[in-house]
Amino acid sequence: MVYQEPMTALNRLSPSEINWGRCFASPGVKKREALDRAADLLQQVGIPSPTSRINDYPHHLSGV
Repeated sequence: MVYQEPMTALNRLSPSEINWGRCFASPGVKKREALDRAADLLQQVGIPSPTSRINDYPHHLSGV
């Protein structure tokens, strides 16, 4: 179980791509790099087809 606080949880109204971009955004990191890192992490936790799932909304990833 992963507990989420409202102020730190993924925004349920935004596609995960936007949420991941915010998570990994920093000076000098390109959007593609941030999305590649997010896809790698999704793969590590067992999300099937992480590169295509990166655009799903957070509730689509719940219970996968």
